[in-house]
Order: sequence, then structure tokens, then C-alpha cells
Amino acid sequence: MTAPDLPRDKRTIILDSAGATFALHGYEGTSMSEITRVAGVSKATVYHHFTSKAALFGAYVQRECHKTLAPVFQGLTHEHDTATALRDIGLRMITFLLSPHCVTIDRVVAAEAKAFPELAHAFYDAGPRQGIAIMATWLLEQHAAGRL
Repeated sequence: MTAPDLPRDKRTIILDSAGATFALHGYEGTSMSEITRVAGVSKATVYHHFTSKAALFGAYVQRECHKTLAPVFQGLTHEHDTATALRDIGLRMITFLLSPHCVTIDRVVAAEAKAFPELAHAFYDAGPRQGIAIMATWLLEQHAAGRL
């Protein structure tokens, strides 16, 4: 079997379905029943992978942030001119933040943050906190090397 013929695993199917459903109905407007229907799996399968809707949302956000943050910081090495590296990261970050996918996640999190603060925390931990940590480490290394 070649790679394109491989079936997606159930966790991926559930996460993809949850993301589409959250984007369409928001967090509060999405039920686990709707996610199972869209995914074409049983509730038992969903709960086998995720203990709650909040855990599922957190896993979805974490997966998406991991997929999208990596390219923002690719090539972040000491060989590049610091100013060029910062400009490149800034351009990739703006492109990332304005992408329809990122805007959708931001919209869902912002709309639900007051009622479900754990969602905002999960989002922050999966995305902004990681990005800040990567940049802080790199900037400290640049400073220690006398490039800043």
C-alpha cells in the first residue's frame, strides 16, 4: 500500500471532524454526538481517545498549533543574519495568524473563553506559549553570541 492509500487512523478522523464541527457551530454549539456523526464512529470510540469535549478541543488545537507553528520557526539557526531571520519569522507569523484556519480557531476560542476558560488556556499552552518559548530561547542565544 502506498502512503496516499493508507487509511487515516480513527484519532485523526475524530480530530478532523471535531475541527470542522467546532468551526461551524462553535464550542458550545458542538455536541459529542454531532462529532461522532460527522466522524462516522461510535461515541465509545470518541471517548476511548478523548475523555471529554474539552479534551478533544484541546487535542485538536494542540495538533493544529504544532502543525502550523513548526513552519513559522523553520530555519531559525545561528547561521542567518539576525535581522533577516527576524523579518522572515515575522512574515511567516503574519501569514500564519491571518490564515483562514488560524482565524477560525481564534474566533472559536475568543467566543468561548469567558464561559470555558480551560479552552483559552489549552489554546495558549498549545500555541502562543510555545512560540514565545522558541523565540525567547533564540533571542537569548543571539544575545549571548553578541548578535543582538
